[in-house]
Parts: sequence; structure tokens; C-alpha cells
Amino acid sequence: MKKNILIIIIFISIIIILPIFSLKKESNKEKINQIEQNLSIKDKISVEKFEKIKVLDHKTDTVFDIKIKDYIAGVVRGEIPANFEEEAIKAQSVAAYTYLISSIDTYLKSPPPKLKGAIISTNPSSHQSFVSEDEAKILYKENFKKYNKKILKAVDETLGQVITYQDKPIIAAYHSNSSGITESAKNIWGNDVPYLLPVASPLDLEVSLNKSSKSFSVEEVNSILKKSFPDIQLSEDKTLWFSNQNISPSGYTMDIKVGDQTLSGSKIRSIFSLKSSSFSIVYKNNSFKFETKGFGHGVGMSQYGANQMAKQGLSYTEILNHYYSDIKIEDILK
Repeated sequence: MKKNILIIIIFISIIIILPIFSLKKESNKEKINQIEQNLSIKDKISVEKFEKIKVLDHKTDTVFDIKIKDYIAGVVRGEIPANFEEEAIKAQSVAAYTYLISSIDTYLKSPPPKLKGAIISTNPSSHQSFVSEDEAKILYKENFKKYNKKILKAVDETLGQVITYQDKPIIAAYHSNSSGITESAKNIWGNDVPYLLPVASPLDLEVSLNKSSKSFSVEEVNSILKKSFPDIQLSEDKTLWFSNQNISPSGYTMDIKVGDQTLSGSKIRSIFSLKSSSFSIVYKNNSFKFETKGFGHGVGMSQYGANQMAKQGLSYTEILNHYYSDIKIEDILK
């Protein structure tokens, strides 16, 4: 079950020795398009064989070397609240490690110059967030020692564990919280992914930040739409500006007619800066109110759902097996 992972390590070794290589920045959709090309987890490996990787700091546009363990700890700090339950943090650690392993092969195939020889970036819009220990001291303030110790413990106890589907590392997508049901990858990125299917996540609805709303005047909506779509034609009847909303079984907007154009729910979420594409729109008193459920794209693991499950006593492996369908968790360091 673990032989071809050695090929991944050889690729990483090449990256460390030959800094002229860099990795392909790509969207989740592009990653999923290439997921079948990812290598199988086959060989037992030792983290000492590739102790450090190159990471591009998107804030300073400089590349730094960091140990795998420290990189994963930084991702966990950047991606999930430190006051979450330990089992939820462990689930995040495994997802972060899997994300790194599954990305390596894809990135090495088309290295863009903008990554400057790095394997991955700290830019959360294209990769995973990253918070260093120095940044964490500011972020956590008086709780730094307690929170950082908890995160390092979670990373120590899970390092090397990879989520696989049919012997291949998965694209370990995750989001803050869902609409109560997670979304399929196909409805968000256009590709069927057998382990990224809708699953019930009702505990998300118990989270206070699950529901949110934003209101815009008619003038603001007109300006936002025409800035993004200069040719859009809007009716004089404001109630017809948004119509024919196509909603997935999970409650996310797949597409909606806006004026004379049909736009994706993800595009509406983006241009109006909504927390998710699970939204409804109400027109009243010359303004549009967007009422939203969830936070994020809704695919894969819900972090707040994971935390609620951990509070109920579920382990990180149970959490991961709930959110990712028909997967295995393999420890490649044992």
C-alpha cells in the first residue's frame, strides 16, 4: 500500500537541491482536474528524508525554509481557532498534512516563476494559511503558551497521517461551517470527486456565526453588478433583478439569473463578499438583503462541525471519516 510515495519524496528532494523548480498555483477546480494523476501512498517514509521544504511568504514575497512539522503547525494556527477541541485540531492537522502531500506532485508538474522555487505559498486564497510562532504570540496574547502547546501536541500526534482514497492522497478540502449539509465538489468546482460528497452536518446550525446577513441599496447593487459585468442589463422592475435561483440539495446556490445574465452562486458570493453561496435574497424598501447560512465553500470538512462533534466525544478519525466519504487514514511514517 505504500511504495509510490517514495516518488513524491524524490520530487521533494529535487525541489530542495534544485531551487529553480517551483510549484503550480492553481484553483481547487484545477487540482481536482488532476487528482487522478496523484501518486499512491505506497512506501513507508521518514520525515528526516525531507525535513525542510521551501515556502513562499506571500506578504513579503520571499522564500523561507521550514521543517514539515513546523509548517503544519503554522497552517493549523492559521486555519482553525486554537480554542477548539483537541480532536478537532487533530483533524485539521491531518487535513493540512494531506493537503501538502497531495499538492506536491501536481505543483511540480508546472512550476510557475511566481513561487520562486517554493513548494507552496502562505497565501490562503491559493494554498493554506500560515501563522508563525511570532505571529501567534500576537494573535493568542496571554494564551500563547497554552494554545501553542495544544497545537504542537496535535501535530506531534498526527504527523505522517494521510487521508487516502483508493490508495491516493485526497484533496482535503475544508471550510469554516456549512449550511447544515456539506456541498459536493461537483456543484462548486464542476468535477465529481467520490470522497467530497454532501454529508449531514446539523451541528453547524448551533454555531452563532452560522447565519449572517448583508444589505445593499439599489444603487450599490447596480454599481457592484456593472463593475463586474459592464454589459449586464437590469430591468426597471427591481424585483426582477434576481430570479430563477437554482439551489442544490445542500442549500447552496448553483446559479441565479441576474438581469439578463445567469451567474454562479460562487460569483455572487464573491462580488458581494458574502460568507457563503448558501443565500437567499429579499428585496424591500429599495434595498436587497442577502441572508446567508454557513461560512466558506461548504465542501469537505466543516471545522465548526468538527469541533461540535469533538465536544460530543468523537475522535479525529471519526470526524474525518464522517466528512470524507470512503477514505482511509494511513500513517506513512510507521
